[in-house]
Amino acid sequence: MSRYREYNITDVIVFDTYDEIYLWLYDVWQDSTKIHIDTLKDITRLLIRNIETVKEHEEYFYYCKSLVDAKKHEIGFPSYFIQREAYSEIENKFENGKIHLIVGSRFSGRSYFLAALYRKFSNSGDVYYFDSRNAPSENAVDYLLKQKSSIQLYDVGSLKKNIFQKIVKDVNSLARNQNTVVLVLGHDTTEFMDFVKDFMRENPSSAQNIVRHELANRFNHKDLQAINAKLPIVSIPPFNAGTILDNLIRIPEEMQRRGKFSREHLEIDDEKDLVLLLILAIKESISSRDVEKFGVQKQLYKYLTKYNWFLEAVERSSYSKSAGDNSSFIYTVNSRYWLSLELGNYVRNVDNISSVVAAYVEIVKSCIRYRKDSSSSITQYRSVYKPYIQFNAINAIFLTHKGGQLYLPLKIYEALTPYLATDFQFIHQFSKCCLRYSYLLEGNEKARIEQLEEAQKKVNLAKSMLCQVMEKSENEGLKRSLAHFEYTQATIQCELFRLKYSVEPDAFESTVQAVYDAIISPYNTDDYKNDSSRSQGIKTFIQSMAGLLAKMQNSVQSDTLTKVRNIQQIAKNTESGNGLIF
Repeated sequence: MSRYREYNITDVIVFDTYDEIYLWLYDVWQDSTKIHIDTLKDITRLLIRNIETVKEHEEYFYYCKSLVDAKKHEIGFPSYFIQREAYSEIENKFENGKIHLIVGSRFSGRSYFLAALYRKFSNSGDVYYFDSRNAPSENAVDYLLKQKSSIQLYDVGSLKKNIFQKIVKDVNSLARNQNTVVLVLGHDTTEFMDFVKDFMRENPSSAQNIVRHELANRFNHKDLQAINAKLPIVSIPPFNAGTILDNLIRIPEEMQRRGKFSREHLEIDDEKDLVLLLILAIKESISSRDVEKFGVQKQLYKYLTKYNWFLEAVERSSYSKSAGDNSSFIYTVNSRYWLSLELGNYVRNVDNISSVVAAYVEIVKSCIRYRKDSSSSITQYRSVYKPYIQFNAINAIFLTHKGGQLYLPLKIYEALTPYLATDFQFIHQFSKCCLRYSYLLEGNEKARIEQLEEAQKKVNLAKSMLCQVMEKSENEGLKRSLAHFEYTQATIQCELFRLKYSVEPDAFESTVQAVYDAIISPYNTDDYKNDSSRSQGIKTFIQSMAGLLAKMQNSVQSDTLTKVRNIQQIAKNTESGNGLIF
């Protein structure tokens, strides 16, 4: 040893293998992160600091900086911090001497909720706060469980399974000592939640001292108003109605700034990856039964492993299960926005479009196989694939900075036609796609007219097929569908009249008839009130009817003149909110 002492080396630790070195270092590191009994006083005296500078606010918002600074023994509260309505509801149900489980997905505000509790109760006695980076040692937990009238706040991410179980098992002792424990958990902590369920089932007398609360991953209307009154003050744009994570990703994009998720990009290797991602983009979730049905088990595991901040497993409650799908788990996305943005980037490369189309075909074929392998009715069969063929859904999931990718839905509908040509709802969606695509052809009148005429053929076919069904049976759903088909017919007819016919009396009369059939239906009132391009064509035609009649003088039938007056009155009453009055 004398030779080592020359270099001030006093001790030498010898290991048999490299693995033993790594394991020892890991154990030492873990122990160094634990809070021991002699340091517990530090976490009962955290300084509460209000964040003031714009730069600091940007660190908390754009980079999701932790609220707790363990080195400075303080919690920072940004000025946009709000008391969510959910927080108040949970606090109103707060009872001393109980274990409160706060369950929510990632980025649902669990850490902010713990911080809010600490701020509220920090002057009410001993309050212990363990965020996800500060794990209490087992000795420290033993000490805490023997305290009286304390409040203990734990992020379960900091707890080992055996310590979590120790706390739950000690629930009756906690109640006697009036200790209140708050445990925040993710939906993906199934091992912990299973233990709680088993414990409550086996110990019914203890179950009354364990209370579960859910925390949503998006703000309600009142919360949005509250936070949006504060964000612009620190130069951060307001939130929209998306999830919290949607907004944390969207706002840096819009502000052209880097953020915590700026370098996160979706890895897409093959069509099976796309099958899973398209389902998630449209439905925001997939059940374990559907994972098997669509054959995407490997793909799900891959994305759960690599993107666990974005995709997570949620255990389904008994009331959310159905006879058609009693899956125990559902896999949900925390940011539909990010997924749509990544899919939009993917289809910017035109070489990828064929893969997306093939994935869509595979989804629909799987739905058809499901129909053949089950005793489901045609209505149930349609409901299985309906979410995947809706034009608005297809267009919205490929997000770019300029909006959707209208060429892609057109190719998807063309590829799906051999499988769904007998479904009038599918044909109608195809027609809407052709109509919307025609708007992109402004300046190329010939191509635009061709696309509108194709849309017209399709909606006429869809309506004819629907009317045949209605001859045998008629219900509210079919009447609503008929009204929507007629609204699409009227929209197309108004566009064609403007481009092709101008002042031809016959074309004017057929357009008036189409508009009359469309807006006379109460099912179309909301569509007419909508200021979208689909409604604008009809509104423009209605506004121009008086001038067109003057040009055509006596060439128009009296029946058409009556319809014109009725249309004008209906439009006036609908826009004023008085409904349909004749």
